[in-house]
Amino acid sequence: EKQGYIATRHLIEVGCRSIAHINIRPPRHQGYLNAHKEAGLTADPRLNMDTEDFTRQSGYLAMHKLHTLGIPFDGLVAQADSQAAGAMSSSFWFTGCHCCAPAGEWTSSYSYSSNRRK
Repeated sequence: EKQGYIATRHLIEVGCRSIAHINIRPPRHQGYLNAHKEAGLTADPRLNMDTEDFTRQSGYLAMHKLHTLGIPFDGLVAQADSQAAGAMSSSFWFTGCHCCAPAGEWTSSYSYSSNRRK
């Protein structure tokens, strides 16, 4: 739960308000939801992309699904670096979207593009 919370809270702190989540572990998703609630925000359930595993492929497919649905977002929480890498390698990656993937129980690694999408 802490990992999803920390990653989501960070994205909220840098100004993201529509945060997608590549989800495989329910406790981390609860952390994602708790960070939204604490900030007075409501997580859009359409931005929750359930996956089967922690692979690059699952990150890529989650981005493809988000693109197909046409739901705008300005942040992405991935539950593993490999998912984040797959999402960012997707041709559907949006310039300016922030991405956050937990790298341990208390630390996070972040990957940003230079300009936020409006």
